[in-house]
Amino acid sequence: MAPSVLSDYRETEEQREFRASISGLLERGWGEADLRAAFDSEGGEIAAAKLAIHQSLGVGGLLVPEEFGGLGGTRIDAVIASEELGAGLAPYDLFGSCMSAEVLLAVTDPGREVWLRRLAEDARPFVLLWPGADASWNVDGIDVGVVEGSAVTASVDYVPGLGEGSVMLVPARRGG
Repeated sequence: MAPSVLSDYRETEEQREFRASISGLLERGWGEADLRAAFDSEGGEIAAAKLAIHQSLGVGGLLVPEEFGGLGGTRIDAVIASEELGAGLAPYDLFGSCMSAEVLLAVTDPGREVWLRRLAEDARPFVLLWPGADASWNVDGIDVGVVEGSAVTASVDYVPGLGEGSVMLVPARRGG
C-alpha cells in the first residue's frame, strides 16, 4: 500500500494562525442563527451570505501572488480555508477563485496581471466557467472560447459555485 500524502504533513504555526483567523471570523460573522435564517429564506439570503463571507474573509485572492495584490497563499492554505469554511457550514465556494487564480497564473499574456489584481481585490467572488471536456482540470488542450468584439462564444461543461453577483471567468482566445 502506498504511503499517505499526508503522513509527513505538519501544519506550521503560520498555518495554524491562518486556520484560527478564518474560524474566528466565521464564528463572529456567521453563526447558527445566520445559517438557519439564510436557509429558511426565499433564497436571497444565501447569495447575500456568500457575498458577505467573501468580503469579510478576503480569501478570493488567496492563491494570487502578493506582487499582484493577493495573499500569496499556497494550495495547502486553500485546503485549510476550505476546511474551516466547511466546518463553519459557510455557504461560500472558494473553489472558483482558486481555479481562476490557477488558470490566470498559467496564462502567458501580459494582460493577465490586470485579471490577477482584479481577482485579488474584487468585492465579488470569481467562478471559472470550465470549457474542458472532462473534470480533469488540465489546462492543456482545452477547447477555449472565442472572443469576437465584446462577446465570447464557448461551450462550457463545468461552472462550480456560480451565484448571483459572481464574476465569471472563461478561458478564451482573441485572434491567434
